[in-house]
Amino acid sequence: MNKKFYVGTLAFGVAASFWACGSGDILNPNNGDDIMGLPINYEDGVAADNSLNEAVMNSTNCPECFVSVQPSSSSRGRVRSSSSVNPGLSSSRYSSAIVNSSSSIPGYVSSSSTTNPPPSYSSSAVVVSSSSIPSGPISDIGTCHPDIATISKGGTATWVFDQDASISALKLLKAKFTWTFEGGTPPTIEVDGANGTEQKVKYVNSGKYGASVVVSFTDGAHVVPCSPLQVNGEPISCTCTGAGGDVTTDAGVATWTATCTSAANIIDYEWDGVSAGATGVTGTHTFTKKGQSYAPVLRVSNDDNSVETVTCPAIIASDANIPDYKIETTQDKVEFDKVGEFTLVADLPQNWHNDATTCTLVCQGGNSPYELTIDGIEVSGTNYQDIKGKMLVAHTVGKYPIPVKVTKIAAGETVSCGVNW
Repeated sequence: MNKKFYVGTLAFGVAASFWACGSGDILNPNNGDDIMGLPINYEDGVAADNSLNEAVMNSTNCPECFVSVQPSSSSRGRVRSSSSVNPGLSSSRYSSAIVNSSSSIPGYVSSSSTTNPPPSYSSSAVVVSSSSIPSGPISDIGTCHPDIATISKGGTATWVFDQDASISALKLLKAKFTWTFEGGTPPTIEVDGANGTEQKVKYVNSGKYGASVVVSFTDGAHVVPCSPLQVNGEPISCTCTGAGGDVTTDAGVATWTATCTSAANIIDYEWDGVSAGATGVTGTHTFTKKGQSYAPVLRVSNDDNSVETVTCPAIIASDANIPDYKIETTQDKVEFDKVGEFTLVADLPQNWHNDATTCTLVCQGGNSPYELTIDGIEVSGTNYQDIKGKMLVAHTVGKYPIPVKVTKIAAGETVSCGVNW
């Protein structure tokens, strides 16, 4: 019968080639044994909750773990103390998690007769240090990034090292991780073993911060720079609206306008990566032919180091001189019977809706589901339901080119749309 052993592999690596159960019996592991990682985790450099680590040792990635050894008589039944196994953990926490003989978790046994001794480790498994990190070549052994790219000041970010597929779990057990966090608390953390792949850091000030991790193996140190973290201060609230896109003259220009507020001063509007300064509330795009679609990305910054990213609504280029459909009275209805992108020109009489700024868009479908977008208004329905939305009255006069995109319609059915009061 296979035996299951729970071992603290990710905290202290492989330190013996046989294990003791709670009864004190010493068992030689073999290829049929199922050896899993003991739950050990760290938060801010301190042993934290016992969430299960994912690393699993087997005869492939850890062959020395399965060497059959006959222990000496002096070591039989002896359990190593918590201080000798991992000085980085408190004795009370470690003994309750690993060497409590009354529990079902087997204890960790020390032996002087091990034929393949484990690598030596520093005197502390997890330490916070202000010393400079070791130098080394920038390497492709992995990547580093914050788990969330943007947080608010006073919050905590989790930095993650993802190793390359060529780096084995056993090699991580023997590695030393030296983290440096710009603007973070703590500024530097050193961790031995695979628990060094994730670290939580607090940020009390807003700004854009970098980080790096030096992964040290027996063959040298490897520097891995991390993608940056954005720490926002005073929040920014933005909306973005768009209009235009008529390519009648083969150069249809669409314009988007941003409306943003913040308790701090807004200092820049950046449209698709190009700064427009503190007053650049509008962005433009030039179309070259009918049917083209574009949605700019807007980044707004304030003087409290906050950055808000907004994806503006898409505009589809149209051609007012060659419309696919047109509406000239409030009784006109447009019949859509196929999927595609079209131009609808509305040329109702001026002031047809008095001084109102919006009118009602009404669409009526067949027995099957349909989906379409008219002038940015998403419309869908079934069974001849009246689907209503609000359209700008200004878009119903002067041969305004209204973009239409039909994405779903059943064969042989039509969707009828028009405007009214």
